[in-house]
Amino acid sequence: MNLKKVLEFVLLATMSLMIANCKEKGTPTEIEYLNDFHHAYFMTQEDEIEEDDLALYVDYSTCIAQAMGTNQTPVSRFYQAMVPTISNATKSYWSIKGDAITKESLDSGGVYTLLRSVTEVNYADLASAVNKIAGGKTEAILLTDGEFYEQTIVKDNPNNPYMAPAIETWLKRGHDIYVFSEPYTEYYHGNPYEKKRFYFLFTDTRLKDNIFDRVRKNVRFENYPDVKYYHLTANNPTLKTTNTAFESSSTPHKLLECTPEGHGSYEIQDWSLMDWKNIGKYILQAYDEKTGELIPDGEPVISGLKLDKNFQGGCYRIEDIDLVVSNINEEYTAFVDSIYAGLKPYQIADIIPVQLSPAEHFMKLDKDEFIKHGDINIHFDVQNFNPEILDGKPYNYFKIDVVVKAFINNFSHNPMAESIFEFQSIDKPGETNRSIAESIKQAVSKTDIAGMIQGKTIYTIYVRSNKY
Repeated sequence: MNLKKVLEFVLLATMSLMIANCKEKGTPTEIEYLNDFHHAYFMTQEDEIEEDDLALYVDYSTCIAQAMGTNQTPVSRFYQAMVPTISNATKSYWSIKGDAITKESLDSGGVYTLLRSVTEVNYADLASAVNKIAGGKTEAILLTDGEFYEQTIVKDNPNNPYMAPAIETWLKRGHDIYVFSEPYTEYYHGNPYEKKRFYFLFTDTRLKDNIFDRVRKNVRFENYPDVKYYHLTANNPTLKTTNTAFESSSTPHKLLECTPEGHGSYEIQDWSLMDWKNIGKYILQAYDEKTGELIPDGEPVISGLKLDKNFQGGCYRIEDIDLVVSNINEEYTAFVDSIYAGLKPYQIADIIPVQLSPAEHFMKLDKDEFIKHGDINIHFDVQNFNPEILDGKPYNYFKIDVVVKAFINNFSHNPMAESIFEFQSIDKPGETNRSIAESIKQAVSKTDIAGMIQGKTIYTIYVRSNKY
């Protein structure tokens, strides 16, 4: 930044401090810079993975060879249903043959031909394969029976959580893992063993046309009641809209005449067509049309969002959420002034830190609706309403964050969930192989993974309103 820009910034910062000392704080008329404001201060750098670049890792084991059918075992209908989608999406094919993890050519017959040629190779180094996936930059699928053998150990590792480091790595990067578990019978020395064929989908739900979405579109899960799937993530709780009029945002009160501008994890609302006198009269102090009595908490000023508390059937469950509302009049004014001074958003964020103070008794959540249905309905705090947050002129700008207040680990101590990943050990008859179940259990119990959820902002709403 040159000297002229520095001097301009110092002058603007001084003016902003002078304005801050006034009872009514001058604010910008421009709402369009809220996008830049959010990206500069509140959008964390995402660890993105590449679209449409799926890597397929195949464990060369009896499990996969047998999926196409043998003299003793029938064809896997689920495997056959999955293969076309997997084949079509795969851009690179990696064979796991013992400790050799090799990228195979797709020139001769492609993925389908390679899958039909799978034969068993002992001592699959699944630990190295899954670590390679977790460190990669693409979506990946691992097809395996989950049995990890080390050549230095004669028997298998029935309780070895060998996948835990890789699962932890992928989840810490903010991504998702879907695991399909398909029961099947495998014969060994003439004896039948009840095992599982696993389909690990390493993906990200935010990725357009991700591999899980492709599978879900092409495979009717209800046709395979014995196949279960589980979702692992610590970063992507699912919000749904309940009003078709606003498919990518919440639903503001109809009297606000506001059409939200949705941006995935956040939105912008402009309430400037309605003054605070009428907001108070028709929303805060709304009457029940049937009884003619005042509604204790008024009508919801924002509704239309529903939270999947279980992360699409995942390893954590959100038990409680909270609302954090912050006055951003000063911060947004300084930001816009700096834009006009010629600074870039990232430069402003480096120079002017933002530390917001939550406003008490301005808005609140309808906790009963959230507990019962997962609905996120936002009301003004009618009983204790404090409008001090509205100190701007000609407009007020404030930020509404829906955050996680409490959650539980849905996987640990859940025998039903763990049973999806357990199977009979071949090398140790009578024992249960719990290596994958233990891997998941260990990974999702890590403090740094759970810490990604506590206090996490699920959704943000920016509002511009008139002066109070």
